[in-house]
Amino acid sequence: MASIVFFIPSGDGTLRFEIDDPAIEVAIKGTNIVLKNADNGKDVVLTAGAKNLLITRGDFSFEADKLILKKGETVTVRVEFIEGRVQLVRDGQPFAQKELPKKVAAVEVKKIPAVEEKKAPDKIAPVPQNPEAPGAAVLLSNLQVFNPQGKRLTVGDKVEVQFYLTNISGNPLNVPANLRFNDLGTIQAWIERLGDDPAIAAKSPKTAKKGRLYAAGGGITPTPPVIPAEFRKSFAKTIETEGFPPGSYRYTIEFKPSNNTIGPAQQFQSIEFQLQAP
Repeated sequence: MASIVFFIPSGDGTLRFEIDDPAIEVAIKGTNIVLKNADNGKDVVLTAGAKNLLITRGDFSFEADKLILKKGETVTVRVEFIEGRVQLVRDGQPFAQKELPKKVAAVEVKKIPAVEEKKAPDKIAPVPQNPEAPGAAVLLSNLQVFNPQGKRLTVGDKVEVQFYLTNISGNPLNVPANLRFNDLGTIQAWIERLGDDPAIAAKSPKTAKKGRLYAAGGGITPTPPVIPAEFRKSFAKTIETEGFPPGSYRYTIEFKPSNNTIGPAQQFQSIEFQLQAP
């Protein structure tokens, strides 16, 4: 579904809203401004300072944390409806989210046939090409550091990251069997210290390496024997940084599909973050 984009130029800064669900409305408290699908890019003048956002979807609503708009600053806020929750992302970093009540989420789920009701198709339709992973039926995407409070990351923190695997073929997919499981493939995480010195002394000498990269966990991705066309699964990982030197780091997820139906080649996504001294 295409996003609806609203630009709100303020006296001292600019807010940009991207709303990916026409059922969602965003109100700016203290004003009579309500952004929704029908507004189609309405411009509103605001002053800089703290902004309280009220998010509504049908009978569901919640108030997000204060959003600070500084002089000369441009802030992008994306409002997403993902797997039964509404999430707000500022400049690529989630800063507020809330689950929909179960009775609301159930209405959405009923629209998707249960996996067990589907029969494995005799033939899988040709997979559309995707520029991010040509020939892939399942796409690795949306790797990001989950830091909703926007706090400064320091050595010793447990850095949370999340990403998704999504069926982009438009069809149900047979998932290959692997021993006792059906799995889409293997996921391997890597951590790299950027700069002239790549050493991370806190890592065990037994930790697997690939060049400058240290292994940071991995495993298979078990699923039902058939995944629906609407399949999208989120994953969460934790980076333990106790004993890491302060500085810049790159975290990479490597997804190796279990066979050519899932994807003909490995996929990679990386994100960089800073660790400061405590």
